[in-house]
Amino acid sequence: RSRVDFKGLLEANYKYSDSLSFQAFWSPYLVTSNELKTEDGETETFESKGVKNEVGVKTKYAFGDGDVDFGLGDSFTDLIDGLYISVDHRQGWDVNGVYIGNYTDPRLGVAFNYGETSFQFDLGPRFYTPGSYTNGLIDSRTDLAGEIMISRPVSEKADFFAHWKFVNIGDDSTGVGKGIQHHVGTGITYKL
Repeated sequence: RSRVDFKGLLEANYKYSDSLSFQAFWSPYLVTSNELKTEDGETETFESKGVKNEVGVKTKYAFGDGDVDFGLGDSFTDLIDGLYISVDHRQGWDVNGVYIGNYTDPRLGVAFNYGETSFQFDLGPRFYTPGSYTNGLIDSRTDLAGEIMISRPVSEKADFFAHWKFVNIGDDSTGVGKGIQHHVGTGITYKL
């Protein structure tokens, strides 16, 4: 059956210089009803009603000024101004306080514009460590993760975005399996 959940984001940003910036965030996720699953005639709670929590920090270093616009005549060689590296670390807890685990994503990326439309691509390893809920059945692993994002302003205060995030799991991990996990999303960011 379907349900409607709610996800929030509280983020603090600090720009040390034109090249170096830091972020810290908290992302609560409200699960509005219990999710049940039936297996071999037995029904059990697969996901419990309550609030999940995720916290994280991110550091980003830009090699250039980030002002690359192919709509204004910049060339492919100007992409060096849009290159960046970042390290993102996140960890989370389930609704009952059980530690879900953490991952760290070092990424190499590039961002540029074509007129008012912004594009961002990044790629790198994901170092994943499972939480205590696995009872040692899932090992730590290194995956390949990336994101493609497109955004465009729809008014002075609102931007529309669409993105595709993926994680390529290279080994046949227990409970996950080998292959690519996808997340596709769209939304509107409103600036107060």
